[in-house]
Amino acid sequence: MTAERSLVPARAATFAVVSRVLSMALGLLTLPFLIRYLGGDGFAAWALLLAVAAGCSLFEIGLGLPSTLLRFLNGPRHSRNPQELRRLFGSFWVLLAISMLLGALVVIGIAGPFAHWLGIPASPLFAPHELVYVVFVAVALRAFLQTSTLALIADERFALASGVSMAIPLGSNIAAILAAQQTGRLDLTLLAFWGAQLAVLVVVFVRARALATPMFTRAAFSASRMREIAIYSIANQMDGWAHFINFQFDKFIVAGLVGLWGVAPYEVANRAVAALRSVPASGAETLLPTAIAQGLQGDHAWGWYLTSTRVVAYGVCLFLLAPLAVSPVFLYAWTGEMGYVARGVFVALCLGAVTSVLALPAATMAQAARRPDFQARAALLSIALNVPLSLYLVLNWGLLGAAIGTATAMSASAIRLVGSVHLHFGRPLRETLILLSGFWPLVLVCLCWGGVTWWAFDAWFGTLDRASRFARATRIHPGMVAVLSYGALVTALIAIEFMRGRISREHREAVRRLLLP
Repeated sequence: MTAERSLVPARAATFAVVSRVLSMALGLLTLPFLIRYLGGDGFAAWALLLAVAAGCSLFEIGLGLPSTLLRFLNGPRHSRNPQELRRLFGSFWVLLAISMLLGALVVIGIAGPFAHWLGIPASPLFAPHELVYVVFVAVALRAFLQTSTLALIADERFALASGVSMAIPLGSNIAAILAAQQTGRLDLTLLAFWGAQLAVLVVVFVRARALATPMFTRAAFSASRMREIAIYSIANQMDGWAHFINFQFDKFIVAGLVGLWGVAPYEVANRAVAALRSVPASGAETLLPTAIAQGLQGDHAWGWYLTSTRVVAYGVCLFLLAPLAVSPVFLYAWTGEMGYVARGVFVALCLGAVTSVLALPAATMAQAARRPDFQARAALLSIALNVPLSLYLVLNWGLLGAAIGTATAMSASAIRLVGSVHLHFGRPLRETLILLSGFWPLVLVCLCWGGVTWWAFDAWFGTLDRASRFARATRIHPGMVAVLSYGALVTALIAIEFMRGRISREHREAVRRLLLP
């Protein structure tokens, strides 16, 4: 693959990263408002229905059809053949219709008992199982309409595609906040959230209809084409299944075994960790087109891996370990009692996220070496461990047990993936361990900083009156302290690395070559 041909996938991946980070950021900003206007149980039900939406998305052939289509779009895009592009979308819609029909049968069969297990409350408009139906229909419509965004990418209209990617989370979250504020009702908030998303996609679809409208010719029903898309999607997206199990499925376990009330603090911690993880993870995902373009052969491949692992390790220190050190103050200031209860869950999930992010360069190496089975096997290990372990631990330790089960599964999966890549390239694991051990001063500073922060927060919190300790006015100054403390810690970490001579001009040039080849 030439550098020119790899440019478009790289820019498409960049826009996907921007969309994901923005969506996460807006989700974080939305949480305090939803907790306030929907109440604890309403917010917990909201979190469960979002998890249901993530589960329904698995019917997009393993959560991977959109990213898989980016691979198949390469031919139609460069040949400038809109008819071929529309025929590809025709195959996509046919395959998606089959998958969603099977999903509808599953949802209809289990919606009633599943909603009862979760404890989702009825609303003035919908019974609990009907809320599940609403979510499935919205997810299915979104899946079909997203061909409009893919068409923009295929036509290399990246600015517009980026704007759409930003408009969807922005519009849906603002609509949800306004609906919750005005009505305080879960059903109307849910309709506003999904209605805003679908409205944006409908407008884009109409505008890009010349390219996005599928063409249902005989080729669209080609069994070989659909089989090729489906097999690639499933094999290449097993980590998507693992991500669902790690960050969504636990909420179902907590709702069923702990109670609806437990989902709210768990969601606060889970959403915060997912958002923090998305920053270094999304950045690492943009390295894949670079890795493919460079070929990744021999010593050059391993040098690329070590350099990218070093970059990701800095991302872990700045965006996971440093926030972890100030987390008790931040979570308390951010969401009050929910954040205070979620402290231990946040720590466990954050430690699991650290290992998963550190394994991302190995995942990139596996993809570039055309060995997606490494990721698939690691993902299967994560799924196999997470479900039974979380079920067992939640019965003994409640919310914290579910988080520990997830963190253990994430760590085991990361170790398996890194080990497989080392064996494939014939490199000893100690090379990576030695590289990571060089970050011990940063880890030590974060641990000490965190210890002081937790001790000081607990001492201060103990002096508060019970009636006002979770009031918004009481949390304003701790929020400011959390932000300043995080900034000071990050500054200290960067200063330490400069004093150690680990951020030299050569290192900065290596990072530049890595990210901007």
